[in-house]
Amino acid sequence: MWNGKSTAEKYDKYAAEYPMYKETNKFLVELAKINKGMTVLDLACGTGLTTPEILKKLGNSGKVISIDSSKYMLDIAKGKIKQENVSFVLSPAENVNELVKGKIGLVLCNSAFWQTDMPKTLQAIHSILKQEGKFVFNFPDQFFQSKDNPKSKYLRKVMAEVANEYGHESYLDAVIPKTFKLWTYESIKKLLESNSFKLTDYKEFILKRTAEDIKEHLGTLGVMAIVFPNLTDEERAKILDKTINRLDESNLPDTTWACFVAEKII
Repeated sequence: MWNGKSTAEKYDKYAAEYPMYKETNKFLVELAKINKGMTVLDLACGTGLTTPEILKKLGNSGKVISIDSSKYMLDIAKGKIKQENVSFVLSPAENVNELVKGKIGLVLCNSAFWQTDMPKTLQAIHSILKQEGKFVFNFPDQFFQSKDNPKSKYLRKVMAEVANEYGHESYLDAVIPKTFKLWTYESIKKLLESNSFKLTDYKEFILKRTAEDIKEHLGTLGVMAIVFPNLTDEERAKILDKTINRLDESNLPDTTWACFVAEKII
């Protein structure tokens, strides 16, 4: 589903109209401390949202390798980004070591690392990084136990209530324990260390959301299909509509993004 043409088009449209991916890109690129002349790998580049932010730091002096597993995402990215110092590669994140020649200094991955086989992806990244090269990535609070932000938990609570009213298992009770592992700072640190990385920087930032943004993100990008995989599109739409209508406009949920900088140590 995620690699399909319609999803790529919806993703690109959402990213253009709403601020979430623009803001996460900017924050991640600033955290990476990119220097001119570097070769940077934009891992799971999607429709080319992070690559332009990297290019602003590099100018014409470096190189970006933009990799994604979706042909349709890459086609959109290629249509927007024409700089000669950018190359596009069709590949799963787990296989980048088979396609990238030579050693590079930096790998960035915005809003995608948790969708991969994380240990295998780390091993692949490790093999292409220079000594003390860095991997910079992030997690939203749907998949990561961030510092206490009650507003970020508000959406989960309301959606769980609505799902239960329709006779379905709640988001909290069913989805996170069974479908996703809710990562923590310590578990990410342990994962990195077990794959020969050390965590050198960690920051969180809170992204303000609107009801329209939340509905568009959950509804059109297939998130509801992940949250409620056994329901029909009609059932998911009913839960989403009722959830959005029930949200308190004065207390709309934020999204907390946890951002990590990991350095290769061996």
